[in-house]
Amino acid sequence: MEGPRSVAPIITVFDHRGCKRGKADTEYQGALANGPEDEMLVKVTYKKVPLSAGFADKVLQQTLGTFGQAPAGKKAAAKK
Repeated sequence: MEGPRSVAPIITVFDHRGCKRGKADTEYQGALANGPEDEMLVKVTYKKVPLSAGFADKVLQQTLGTFGQAPAGKKAAAKK
């Protein structure tokens, strides 16, 4: 089951303020801001995401494991 919008944003935050790697940083070639933002980056990519009940359950379990609580709708359903 795939819909026309079966992609999701994948957001990665890089923050290496104060990180000394023992060599000059050569990855970024643009103009510097001369502040702490020169050592930070937010990368956004889009990835195809499978749409299935099994995948949704897996994501829910990972989320519950991370945050330790059920969403409001799940709490109400569990009490019935």
